[in-house]
Amino acid sequence: MIAAVLDLMANACTTYATTRRGLPFDTTNSAHERAAFTHALYCPTCRPHADQHRQEQAERIARLATEVDAEQRQAAIPVLHDTIKTLETNGFYRHYLWDTAQAKQGIPIEECRLDIAGAIAVTLHGLPTYAGTPQVRSVEQLVAEQVDAPSLPAWYDRARPDTTNAVVLLHRTVRSLMEAPPPA
Repeated sequence: MIAAVLDLMANACTTYATTRRGLPFDTTNSAHERAAFTHALYCPTCRPHADQHRQEQAERIARLATEVDAEQRQAAIPVLHDTIKTLETNGFYRHYLWDTAQAKQGIPIEECRLDIAGAIAVTLHGLPTYAGTPQVRSVEQLVAEQVDAPSLPAWYDRARPDTTNAVVLLHRTVRSLMEAPPPA
């Protein structure tokens, strides 16, 4: 793609063509690109080609980011289904990742009552102590988009949810992800 832009610039502008021919034979592609776009900053003939390339590149990056985001959202659906099962089995606890009183009684932390982030961590990693991982945080953020609070802990304080409320929230998150339009 960049080679085509450099060829267009060389064909349109004799000054750039001369500059390009003057570069050493073993010049890297990135050095060719830097020379071309530095030249295009000052050349009214080459600037439209460089600007068009930059615009196409920005659109391509935006499209790829949207596709990655859509893929991540779809990948979260089975995680949320398993998280629902975990919360239904363990119960919901809104004060911490897991119910520390249960843990003190000898119940393994992955079997204690859990908050949503803790349940996601158990689903993804087996233990609620891994709630700080990027995978857990990205799924947790998708859930947080469904509440009328800045974060899940803020929602816990405001709504005072129980297990049923937490499961309903996760089901609503799954529905919203399934209804999301596919990437363009």
